Amino acid sequence: PSIQDVAQGSLFEEPKKPEAKKAKVFQSNPINEEYTFETFVHGGCNDVAYSAALAVAQAAVNPKLTDTNMNPLFIYGPSGLGKTHLLHAICNYIHEYKPELSVLFVSSETFTNELIDAIQRHATNDFRQKYRNPDFLLIDDVQFFGSRDSTKMEIFNTFNELFDKKKNIIMTSDRTPSDIEKLEDRLQSRFSSGLVAPISPPDYEICSIILKNRAEKQGINLPDEVVDYIASHINTNVRELEGAFNSLVMIARIKEKPITLPFAMEALKDKIPLDGGNTLTVDIIIDKVCDRYGVTKEQVLSNARPKKYVVPRQIAMYLARNLIPGISFPALRDKFKRKDHTTVVYACERVEKEIKRDQSTKAVIDELTKQLKR
Repeated sequence: PSIQDVAQGSLFEEPKKPEAKKAKVFQSNPINEEYTFETFVHGGCNDVAYSAALAVAQAAVNPKLTDTNMNPLFIYGPSGLGKTHLLHAICNYIHEYKPELSVLFVSSETFTNELIDAIQRHATNDFRQKYRNPDFLLIDDVQFFGSRDSTKMEIFNTFNELFDKKKNIIMTSDRTPSDIEKLEDRLQSRFSSGLVAPISPPDYEICSIILKNRAEKQGINLPDEVVDYIASHINTNVRELEGAFNSLVMIARIKEKPITLPFAMEALKDKIPLDGGNTLTVDIIIDKVCDRYGVTKEQVLSNARPKKYVVPRQIAMYLARNLIPGISFPALRDKFKRKDHTTVVYACERVEKEIKRDQSTKAVIDELTKQLKR
């Protein structure tokens, strides 16, 4: 080829720039396409959160369904119960049915790191342009905002601007807004101004459905007795449940053995000790105490102060501290969703005094202890 050909670009033409899209585009966030509303197993333990998340997504497609009381939507519950799954499901639903809407899904850590980077680069205007304009802003694990002073003003102003523009905010946390330590009152108020929806640990039925669905999807023969065994022992965390299932399947493949109950018991002995006395958990204790006093787990784990909730809460703390070897006060603080472990220390001391002072309290403690040690 001649030099003239090269100069004119006949051989090395520059690629054409794609035409700018007039409509907003679904942002390239780390969305798992498998996390949809269809793959989320819902029941009594998570129905409120599931229904609210679905309603928010449907309102994106049909604005007539919009309920301003759901903005912001704040979903809270312990780790591993499906909160992040619901955020992904909202993103996937909007992407499928209303792709022209802009959706931004980040963790609180990403938000904070990008803010710090923007400040260092003197690019806060770019940061604000990104976070104050999407139609939907979804933030995972907002409990970490409470301990980071540098983000409080920015997140507050971001929320205000999004609200003024009638945009949607969906958040998740492992605790309620009022339980997030060091979170300013005005942010607590903002986080709580819409719908606060709880997710509780899955019950036996939900765990069974999850296991059966996973087995069916992978074409694995999982006998009912194995489903019953796993669901009966691992029912506090969906992530742990799926981890047990994955371990069982992998071990069966490696050993080229069919999955039977004896095989499952041996394969999962590290996750479900064969000695039943070692399987006692805080959640089992809470469930037993709730049954005894006719209250719900949600009431026991709340900040409600009526005596009918405080007494079983303190008794559950006492039993957990005394029946689970090696469990620490900070660990119990997290399990019972308290702000400070001294609350647990006080509860245990209070119950010990009541046992010495009141025979009826001692009888209840003895009865519950025998039931839990069976």
